[in-house]
Amino acid sequence: MCAIAAVSALATVVVIATALGRTSAQSQAMALLRRPRVERFVLPPRPAPPAPVVSSAPAATHLTVSAPKKTAAPKQTTTTATTPTTSTTSTTPTTTPVPSKVKHVFIIALTTPSYHAAFGSGSSMKYLDHVLRPKGDLLRDYETLGETDLPDYLAMISGQGPNFDTERDCTTYAAFPATAGPNKRGEVPGRGCVYPNTILTVGDQLDGARMGWKGYFEDMGTALPAAQQDCQHPNSDAADTTLTPAAGNDYATSQNPFVYFGSLLDLGDCTSDDLPLTQLAAGLGSARSTANLVYIAPGLCDDGSDTPCPGVTPTGAAGADAFLKQWAPVVLNSPAYRKNGVLLILFASAHTQLAAGTAFHHPLRTGALVISRYAKRGSVARARYTPYSVLRSIEDLFALKGLGHAAAAKSFATVALPRAWAKKPAAKTG
Repeated sequence: MCAIAAVSALATVVVIATALGRTSAQSQAMALLRRPRVERFVLPPRPAPPAPVVSSAPAATHLTVSAPKKTAAPKQTTTTATTPTTSTTSTTPTTTPVPSKVKHVFIIALTTPSYHAAFGSGSSMKYLDHVLRPKGDLLRDYETLGETDLPDYLAMISGQGPNFDTERDCTTYAAFPATAGPNKRGEVPGRGCVYPNTILTVGDQLDGARMGWKGYFEDMGTALPAAQQDCQHPNSDAADTTLTPAAGNDYATSQNPFVYFGSLLDLGDCTSDDLPLTQLAAGLGSARSTANLVYIAPGLCDDGSDTPCPGVTPTGAAGADAFLKQWAPVVLNSPAYRKNGVLLILFASAHTQLAAGTAFHHPLRTGALVISRYAKRGSVARARYTPYSVLRSIEDLFALKGLGHAAAAKSFATVALPRAWAKKPAAKTG
């Protein structure tokens, strides 16, 4: 295992160095790394679903927070959402790389059909709107890249833009052609889902900066032996069998952006850092054991999407709110968050597929929430942000270089987290 870890660490350094400028020695090393991927942790065939089940939430044995019971959806009532008390205007300058006080960023990635479904007065997300929203800064004009969710998730960890396949949630787990490479913006053009191992993610950046990341995903690996539950994905060029939930298991590959990058698949990071959600509480046991970036995602029945989940209640917005009510306190009560953390609650589009004749590039305003001791409680940031802004903001917090489209994206780091720097970073000139 030590030898494997050493090879993985060396390979990661080579990939990062390659992305920044390749020597002949690095080229030879990359040639050795471009071997066929070992297909170890793959998706089993989905059996025919038996009778409907009542709940899709995993048993969280390490939690001190009780899991919410899923019962019949309540009758809709109209309530008045908590109104933020202050307002800020986002005029974030382009900043020089100055590390912030933030050492741990937590992301909970959900979906919503609209801003009002998440934060409006009639929203069924009562925990989000009444309990969490007053704790932080609401990014009122945060919007998606388009009408499906996978492109947003890929963008917020890599800065890569949508393509024909990712816009359709990669129904086939196909790699980009062997000849594919980035353009001047750092974006890989053309069709494909699994990016070459020369394309970096924020996970690679953190590893290169001697930090780290973890992803935690609901129901991942529940149908596999314990030793094979991490980094679950289809075989190369195979159909993705997780586009609709199975009985008792609603894990979706498309909710797990890390499994689409060769830099993490080929070099070992995915195997060690892409984990079932049931391991979250143990991973947050101390500030030292907590990764610098922690990405959390529910399954299809709990993410707020329009995925049909017969026999499971609540679903849709109420299901996403129940997921938040269970897992957000695990983050907020963790030593790392309480010491120097930030929680980002982000929303992609709730539509699971493009409507017939619909073009992808129709952004949806969803809003997002930034909670931290460094944020101004109950405030509202009134500027347009996107998933590229999420990556740019994380990179600003950790003083990392912008990847892909994030390099030119507007950051909300200094606006939403005005207390995160001992001295405000100086704007670039010229």
